[in-house]
Amino acid sequence: MNTSKTIASTVAADALSRRRDASPASEGVVEPEQAMAALARVLDSPLFAKSPCMRRLLRFVVQHSVTGDLRRLTEYSIGLEALGKDPNLYSPGDDPSVRVQMGRLRDRLRRYYEEDGSADTVRFEIPQGSYATTVSSVSRERRQAPFKAFYQVLVLDVIEGVGDEPAILPFTRGLREELLHGLFGELHGLVAVAVLAHDDAEVREADYRLEGGVRQAAGMLRATMRLIDARSHCLIWSARFDHADDDVLRAQEALAASISVRLKQEVFAASASAAFAHAHAVRETFKIS
Repeated sequence: MNTSKTIASTVAADALSRRRDASPASEGVVEPEQAMAALARVLDSPLFAKSPCMRRLLRFVVQHSVTGDLRRLTEYSIGLEALGKDPNLYSPGDDPSVRVQMGRLRDRLRRYYEEDGSADTVRFEIPQGSYATTVSSVSRERRQAPFKAFYQVLVLDVIEGVGDEPAILPFTRGLREELLHGLFGELHGLVAVAVLAHDDAEVREADYRLEGGVRQAAGMLRATMRLIDARSHCLIWSARFDHADDDVLRAQEALAASISVRLKQEVFAASASAAFAHAHAVRETFKIS
């Protein structure tokens, strides 16, 4: 369909941009003074200015990464020095707060570079499984291209509970959580999945809206999902999914997985094929093994 062709073109543009950014011509050495100036800009942004915990955490990991003092970037040291844990009580094995806060920091950095920091040429990234922060410079082309130019945005709306069953509302809330996870896993690199479904600005920027409802009857759960073009408000995809009403968590996980896979196969498959073809062409052109 035309929608898939549109997404495919954005995927190809994104892959080409990423390839350019990864080339030696677009990379540069970031001096410590540049890194500290970039850190100050991030910390002064609205996303960080009102969050003392995120500010302390980001400052700690960036400063020690830039100076090369990586021995301080352990879960235990971060807990004591950045989060102010009591050394007499704190045990990383029993207290996961450092891992939780680092996950939140990664999400907040991603949002910053999608929004207020989209023009920043010096950027920080904290890879999964590490607390050492990478500092990189991005090309002029990447700096001038906002996040929205590369990805189309899918907003996951609230899933309604249809009927009078008392357990249906908690079930739909849990299903939405599973769907966010499933959609991100299946559609990552094809579309961006937006979390804030009822933020007005977020809805205005969306390309698609996924909505639906769940009914419960005769030992069965039926989820009816609809994908809507956010600009024309036209229904472009609809499907029903059934699961036995036996185990809540298993039903939520199974329904979310089925919905995510069907969306990828029936709506966004052309995007995946285009991305694969483009990656193959890049490998051939640059002789990448």
